[in-house]
Amino acid sequence: MRGCTGAELRAKTVRMTLCACMIAGTLGLGGCALTTPTRAEVEPERVQGVLTANDLVSEGTLTVAVDDSDAPQVMQGNEGNHTGYYIDVARAIAERQGLDITVVSSTDAEETLAEGEADLYIGEKAAGDDEEELVATSPILENACAVFGRVEGEAPTLSVDDLSGATVAVQSGSASQDALAKAGVDAELKTYSNVNQCFDALEAGEADYVACDATAGSYLARAYPGVEFVSTVSDATAFSIVFSSDAGNVSSQVTSTLEELLDQGIIDALHRQWYGRLPLSLSDALLEGVTLSEVGEDDTKESAGTGSNTSSSSESDASDGELAISGDLNALD
Repeated sequence: MRGCTGAELRAKTVRMTLCACMIAGTLGLGGCALTTPTRAEVEPERVQGVLTANDLVSEGTLTVAVDDSDAPQVMQGNEGNHTGYYIDVARAIAERQGLDITVVSSTDAEETLAEGEADLYIGEKAAGDDEEELVATSPILENACAVFGRVEGEAPTLSVDDLSGATVAVQSGSASQDALAKAGVDAELKTYSNVNQCFDALEAGEADYVACDATAGSYLARAYPGVEFVSTVSDATAFSIVFSSDAGNVSSQVTSTLEELLDQGIIDALHRQWYGRLPLSLSDALLEGVTLSEVGEDDTKESAGTGSNTSSSSESDASDGELAISGDLNALD
């Protein structure tokens, strides 16, 4: 005979209390107050994990490989602990499997998984990765060059013509400059040495819009009331949970859990916590008047979509498409 879960115990208690009240009323006894168990009275439901020591790098632990310089997807604190969207997604999956998590740093999914250093990798399954060696889940994040502006109510639908003639703040030397040009946006570009300064310029009325990496921009925009994601101006890059092709049980269990979290809206909630109103899928967010064929994928990703956010405050450091973030309180690291 199985024991009651927490939800079943609470329901059973309420039913017993209602029955007692009905009996008391029938017998003409005094009033009856409804009560529910306190948290201390209900034991938390224990999750019996399916994944065993034979499946995992370390028994009882989901070992997750990430690029820990890929802020804000992953950020490392002063004490070495990791935070970020990827970490929250990994923790949600691990909890459903009754596992703890351990985070290891990696920029090469194929090598890390092949050498058995991690159970899974969260990030981009790059075009150069061996299709026979790696498998990936549905995307948990998409990124692209994006436009941000002041929004009241629902975000407006912008077109290339709307941005033409507007003042757009952009990091000097960033891929966003190329993306705007390839998208056919004839705007006045005001360049700054990092993305924080671009948002400061928008707040001060020195610019009408900011163009930058979608995920980093959405994370930063939370510090600027009224500033929201508006649209993308390039192809989106997808980021997923990646497994070795021979990690059958881990792959099937984690993929199934992820689909449950997606269906239940939990992944969307985590995404909103980190990126605000940035859509989970950017497929319908492209600036009107732009066709994807006009925008070169390699030219419009801030250092391959995400992953090279560097702390810098000098214009000379903000070159070759790297996304520079200043070291103030709004910085990502």
